[in-house]
Amino acid sequence: MSYLINLTNEEIKYVCKVIPFKEASAYFKSYPKEFNKLKPGFRVKSLNEDTIVRTLYGFRNRDFIASFLNKNIERWIKEIDEEIIKALEDGLEQDTAYIDVLARSFFSGNIALFFKIKAEEKSEDYLKVMSSAVVYQSAHQKAYEEEMEPLKKRQAELECIQEEMKNRIFDEKKNSEKLRRKEAELKEKLEEKTEWFEQEQKENFRLSERADKLEAELKRTQDDEVWRTAEMQQKIDTLISRLEEQVEKATGYENLISEYTSRLSCAEDDIETWKNKVRSREKQLFTYKAERATLLTERESDQKQIRELKEALDKALSVEKAYKERLFLLSTEKESYQQKNRELEETLEGQKNIETAVEIVSKRYSYIDRKMPLCPEDMDDFEEYFNYNLENIGFDKNVDGSSDFINYLKKTVFCGNPVLIKRGPGINLANCLANTLYGVPVAAHLSYSKNTDVQIISDFLTDTPDRVVCIDSFIGNCNEMEFIPVLEQHRNKIIIITYMYDKTLSFIPNELLSSVHFISADAFSPILRIRDITEDPSEVKEISFTYKSNARADSRSQKIFREIACECGLGKDIACTMADMVEDENHLNEMLMFTLLPYVSKVLGKNPYNCSKRLQRYAGETGRCLRKDILMRWFG
Repeated sequence: MSYLINLTNEEIKYVCKVIPFKEASAYFKSYPKEFNKLKPGFRVKSLNEDTIVRTLYGFRNRDFIASFLNKNIERWIKEIDEEIIKALEDGLEQDTAYIDVLARSFFSGNIALFFKIKAEEKSEDYLKVMSSAVVYQSAHQKAYEEEMEPLKKRQAELECIQEEMKNRIFDEKKNSEKLRRKEAELKEKLEEKTEWFEQEQKENFRLSERADKLEAELKRTQDDEVWRTAEMQQKIDTLISRLEEQVEKATGYENLISEYTSRLSCAEDDIETWKNKVRSREKQLFTYKAERATLLTERESDQKQIRELKEALDKALSVEKAYKERLFLLSTEKESYQQKNRELEETLEGQKNIETAVEIVSKRYSYIDRKMPLCPEDMDDFEEYFNYNLENIGFDKNVDGSSDFINYLKKTVFCGNPVLIKRGPGINLANCLANTLYGVPVAAHLSYSKNTDVQIISDFLTDTPDRVVCIDSFIGNCNEMEFIPVLEQHRNKIIIITYMYDKTLSFIPNELLSSVHFISADAFSPILRIRDITEDPSEVKEISFTYKSNARADSRSQKIFREIACECGLGKDIACTMADMVEDENHLNEMLMFTLLPYVSKVLGKNPYNCSKRLQRYAGETGRCLRKDILMRWFG
């Protein structure tokens, strides 16, 4: 069944946006041949979410994309119907079931689309109430999931900590078991030594008793056997010496026991010291894990920086390659022109009327050397790709004045005159134009230095094949009387002149506005800083463009601009020159928003509403200006 036939473009775009990025990528990877027919030269891995949405929507009429969209819609409807049946079986009312199920479906952001696909007619009030209820239920579910997410993470962390503590307890048990075994061995040795000491004590006691008996026997025999005194005295001395030896041994044994007791005490101290070391090692291990996590984070950051640098290098190499190719083409064209020049000279020699021939040649050369402005053949294509590039660097199309700014740029950059703009937005604008027109994300760039003169600028513009060039920070540092005429010789290029500070322009004569287009982008803060472009490159075919005066386009709008410019302090000649560009009232408003009033306010340092009564009448509270609210908010 084809659901797309009955859907509007906005409804189809909604379906493309809510399809998950992974599903779309997987679908393209499954059918690479079909995908290459849609996006030749592109890889699925290089696509981001925005690009996939644009691809699905842009090729929605292709069978390859249409079948994918229809299958997803059919699957969503089937799943919703099954969930609603389950909810009704659980006892929920039908409307309650719809609210609960649709809040978790892909139609949560467009309830009317769901009932339209189901071919169920519902009143607007019913759809509003149902949409509000679904939005509330979806927000409630999202908040519940967000509340549960930290709890789930905390549970996982606690499980990891619990596992780590189990491992630590196991290690502690093993170490305690080792200590117990060591303690048992020491106790066993101590018991053996104690038993041996007790035996020695018994032997000493026996010897002591024997010595006592001998001493008694000696006393008995001293009375009866005096003559045997010497011999007995020798025996007594021997026994005494033996007794002393036994006493010395006993003393040694006591010292040994004391030593073993001290060693046992030291062993207990060692056990306590070891436990302290274990605790210290645990702290060190925790610190190591924290440091390891920090190092891993830094490593990932470094790897990311390396990848970004590699990407930047690849971009620079691609730009260099494109530049060399263009330079080669330019040299080839130069040789071709030189060959034509030689042919023309040979032709001139054969002509009888030299004056006529010279006139013909001069006309031909003037046509060849004349560098005319260019503009896109299809302005709609240019605007689409140009908007993609502006959005890529952060430009917000929803900000007040954004659409007027883009329209003003389209009218300004292709008329052949240089654009004067602040450095940050100027470089961003040049890069966006280069990536849009000829697929190079970095425009040709010449920065001011002390050794840079007008000749270097001229050579740079002549030798550079790029359509868009950026002349950076020359305003205020060189002679504008020499600088501007060089730029006017290259009207086939889009020349972006940048300056650093608004005060710099206050030292430059106002007559500069007759030769350049001053544009202020200060209202759009995201593009004030220089940003890298990652948008896919594109190419837009351009054709010759001849500027035509708008002197008769809208005399009233031009008159209003002249009067405001003169009253704000610009000369009559400058005001007339700038007014000549005004096409209609919309263009008048754009020139006031981005050129005249910013110049008066930021460069001349005046309040334009205080200077010009004509501005008060046209763009004041009672004026008929289409953009008076923005003008009064920005400059009033």
